[in-house]
Amino acid sequence: VRSPNMIVAFLGVLKAGAAYVPIDPDYPEVRRQYILNDADVEIVLTEASLASEFEHSEARVISLDADADTLAQQPIHNPDISVSPEQLAYVIYTSGSTGNPKGVMAHHRGLVNYSLALVEALSLTAADRMLQFSTMSFDFIVSEVYPTLASGGSLALRSDEMVRSTQAFVDFIDQENVTVIQFTTAFW
Repeated sequence: VRSPNMIVAFLGVLKAGAAYVPIDPDYPEVRRQYILNDADVEIVLTEASLASEFEHSEARVISLDADADTLAQQPIHNPDISVSPEQLAYVIYTSGSTGNPKGVMAHHRGLVNYSLALVEALSLTAADRMLQFSTMSFDFIVSEVYPTLASGGSLALRSDEMVRSTQAFVDFIDQENVTVIQFTTAFW
């Protein structure tokens, strides 16, 4: 689900030296289970409203909102963890149009290099506000989130309502003071 918790979860997983596997809760249960099993996921970070979607998983399910009090009691200091450039950062699963979905692995080196290259190519600054449009399980999210945060900019997380009409979209862009929009060709 597109939310500030989602962005914090991405960053927290990376900071902990782990890799994340975004799973769209709208995927059919069979696909969700396949990905969880194939990636050998140990922990699912989600929200209470979606926790039941992962009840058949062997992974530990943590609801970022429902478990907020417990999470708030955890240490706030930086973990004593060293992350190398070769370490896995995330795994994005393909559409599976030719059979089972396949996990595409991305490492910290590639994530950092790609993010910094986009900061430069888009001339992103701390004054920018990027529209975070794509779903969390689509690799394009990397182009929206990390370059923006690396430049000190901020994200405007789109709502489902804003894509239902052109006027709602324009109003959202104006209200959120969006300065950068990137779309895939299909949306244009």
